[in-house]
Amino acid sequence: MTALEFHPLSDLFPLMKGAEFDALVADIRANRLRDKIVLYEGTILDGRNRYRALRTLGVHPGEIRDLFCVTRDCIDEHHGGPAAYVISANIHRRHLTAEQKRDLIARLIKAQPEKSNRQIAATAKASHHTVEAVRTKMEGRGQIAHVSERTDTRGRKQPAKKSPKGADRKQSAPKPVKHDARIISPELGERVGRLAYRLIRLDRELARELADLILQRGVAERLWADLDTGIDLEERAS
Repeated sequence: MTALEFHPLSDLFPLMKGAEFDALVADIRANRLRDKIVLYEGTILDGRNRYRALRTLGVHPGEIRDLFCVTRDCIDEHHGGPAAYVISANIHRRHLTAEQKRDLIARLIKAQPEKSNRQIAATAKASHHTVEAVRTKMEGRGQIAHVSERTDTRGRKQPAKKSPKGADRKQSAPKPVKHDARIISPELGERVGRLAYRLIRLDRELARELADLILQRGVAERLWADLDTGIDLEERAS
């Protein structure tokens, strides 16, 4: 019989290596297989290391029916699905470092991004704040797409991000701006502008009229004489 394939969800936990795997092989050689290998949809969901150990010992588990346990219906109905089963079966067997726990959370989010942070946290036996941090980092790196709705622990669809507390409350009217006496109203400003423009135009018209008069014969001489007389009178009065 050909080798059995591993279920994708079984990769949530890393395979045993080195001395750890050698110890498992020695234990199965001495005490036989204690826990059966769990199949799901014709693939190994739990027991990859036990299966590899049996192959190392020259045993072909595909030919020994007693070594397998096919529990698809039981897993779906009583264990919350294959992902929850894999976590539950492995989380107590191994001591995971903080880095390994975050890697596990990342794998769960990537496998089921539609699940809420609390739901994944319950599966991974971690804090939902840690799940949120891992998800945010993965979204920022483009490793997963942003999901607008997620399924909570009760199976309900919820918005991915809740609005801040009080955001849906009716906003209060803006406070009136305190009047500053140094600031004039737009209407008054427009009146001042029109008056200034009229004064400028009036000065220009008077200047032109005066220039036309000065250019006439004899006017310039009379003007200078009047100006000199006026200056002398002012100096005498002062």
